Amino acid sequence: MTQQEKAAREIQYESEDKARQALGDVLVSAKKARKETVNQADLVCKEAKMNATDKQAKKEADRIHKETIEEAKKVEAALTKGAMEDFAKVQAKAAVKYNETKG
Repeated sequence: MTQQEKAAREIQYESEDKARQALGDVLVSAKKARKETVNQADLVCKEAKMNATDKQAKKEADRIHKETIEEAKKVEAALTKGAMEDFAKVQAKAAVKYNETKG
């Protein structure tokens, strides 16, 4: 491996490491946001059910609670998918740059 190839490989690794760190940060943030949303939904549902005057109001609170949790999961999944796609793009670009440098 030539010195130029070694330098190109090092740049590729650095790019991938930065992308990997960014991916990890997004995954942690997405999971944290989902958990916080679920916790808030749990509290609101509990409060709504305590204040409900009839069975229908309790059912409505449960329905909204379930929908909120499902939406939180969808948001987490979308963020995760986007982060994974971005990471794959960075890897592909880094590989192309390395191959171009390799000649």
